[in-house]
Amino acid sequence: MPKQKIFSVGFQFPGGEAEQHAFESKQSLLDADIVVYQPTRGTFHSLETYQSKPYLSEDQSFRFKECLAHWRFELMEAYEAGKVIFLFLAQPSGIFVRTGQRETSGTGRNQKVTHIVAKASSYDAIPMSLKTQTRSGTEIIPTLHAGFLDAYWSEFGQMSPYEVTIEGKFSKELLKTRSGGALVGAELSGKKGAIILLPPLDYDNGTISLYEALDGEEFWSHDAQALGRRLASSLCALATAAKSGTVVTPPPSWAQDEDYRLPEADRIHTEILARTNEMEKIRAEKSELDDELSVVVRLRGLLYEQGHELERVTAEALTLMGFSVAHFQDNESEFDMVFSSPEGRFLGEAEGKDKRPINIDKLRQLESNIQEDFAKDDVNEYARGVLFGNAERLAQPSKRGEAFTAKCMSGAERSGIALVNTADLFEPARYLSGYQDSGYRAECRKAIIDAKRQIAVFPKPPELHVPDGGIPEESS
Repeated sequence: MPKQKIFSVGFQFPGGEAEQHAFESKQSLLDADIVVYQPTRGTFHSLETYQSKPYLSEDQSFRFKECLAHWRFELMEAYEAGKVIFLFLAQPSGIFVRTGQRETSGTGRNQKVTHIVAKASSYDAIPMSLKTQTRSGTEIIPTLHAGFLDAYWSEFGQMSPYEVTIEGKFSKELLKTRSGGALVGAELSGKKGAIILLPPLDYDNGTISLYEALDGEEFWSHDAQALGRRLASSLCALATAAKSGTVVTPPPSWAQDEDYRLPEADRIHTEILARTNEMEKIRAEKSELDDELSVVVRLRGLLYEQGHELERVTAEALTLMGFSVAHFQDNESEFDMVFSSPEGRFLGEAEGKDKRPINIDKLRQLESNIQEDFAKDDVNEYARGVLFGNAERLAQPSKRGEAFTAKCMSGAERSGIALVNTADLFEPARYLSGYQDSGYRAECRKAIIDAKRQIAVFPKPPELHVPDGGIPEESS
C-alpha cells in the first residue's frame, strides 16, 4: 500500500490499493490524503423511464439527491483542506428525479396526480462549474503545461480514452484532443489543494486478467495487483507534483503579533468562525433528521424483512397501535414478542419466507412457547397467540399468493391463534406513524383480537390519500 491514504469513489481501484467507498456511503473524505472520484449514480437504477432516461421513485429521488449533495460538500471540503482530488471524467449518467411537487387535475375518482420531475446528473456531485459534452475517442495530446503528467501518461495514456470534453475555468489545461483541440484534462489549483481532471482509466479492457478464483471465491489477480500498485504510486507522485506548485511558507510565530494585525483579516476570521458554527449546527440537525428518517422508513420492512429485523419492525407497528411490546428472554425461554394492551396479553412469533407461504413449523413453535410461558410461576392465564408472517417477501405485495399454508390456517383454527400478514400491517402503521388517532389504534388492536382462527383484517386508515402517479412532467 502507498504511504499516502487513497480513497476511491465510483472507480474500482485495481488490486485493492485504495479504500473503496460506495456512492451511497456517508464517508468523510478528510480521512484521505488523495481522493479518486469518478462521477456515478451508484446503485440508483430504475426500469421506469421518462424521455428515454431512468425515472426514480420519490424515495429514490430523495436519497439520490442526498448522495449528490454529500459528495459535492465532501469534495469541496477536501479540496479546501489541501487534499489532491483526481476526477476521472466518465460519461455523465443522466436521470430524472422527483422534485416533491405535484399537480392535481380532475376530481373524485377521476382525479389524477402528476409528479413534477427534473433532470439530474452524476456530474452534479462535482463542486465546480464544469460544462461537459459527451464525446469519445482515443487521440489525446498533452499540452505544454502537462509536463508533470509525463510519467503517468506514458504508462496509463493507452488505457485512458476520453468520454467527455470539458469547458470551464481552470488553472492549467493539460490534455486536448488531437483534432479540434477540445479539452479533456485540466487542473484546478487552490491555496492548499488541487483537483486534477483526467480521462477515465479503462483497465478492464481484456488486456490483463483481473480476477483469479480459489475455492469458488474471486480475488484480484497478480497482474491486477501489480497494476494497482503502479497506479497508486503514480497518483501519489502526481499529487506531490501538483502540491509542489502551491506550497507557501508557513507564517512565523512573530507574524501573529499585534504589530502586524490586519483588521480585515480579523473580520473575515470572525465570519469564518460564525459560518463554521452554523455548519456544525446544521450537521447536528441533519444527523438528528437522518436518525428520525431511518426509524420512519424502517416500517417498510413489514413488506420485505425476515428474522430479527422483521420482529423489530413488527414490534414497532404494534407499539404504534397502542400495544406494549418486549422481547422476552431468561435462562429457560426466549420469545420473539410478548405484547399487551388493556384487551389482554399476547405472545407472538414472526417469520419471513422468500418464495413460499408460512407453514405449520412456526405455528408449532408458537404453541410450544404458549405452553412454556403458562408454566411460569408468575403467569396465571394463557397468553393469546399471534403468528406474524411475511410470505413471498421479495415479491411486490399485490403479486403474492396466500400468506399461510392451508395446514397452518387449519392448525391456527384448532389452537385459536390469530394470523397476521405483516404486509397488511404496513398501511395502518404508516398512518399511525403520522397521526395520533387513539380510536383507530383501538380498531387495529381489535382486528388482531378478533382474528382468532383466521387472518386479521385491518380497517382502512381514515382519509389516507396517497397519489398514484400520472405521467411525470419535466418542471418548467
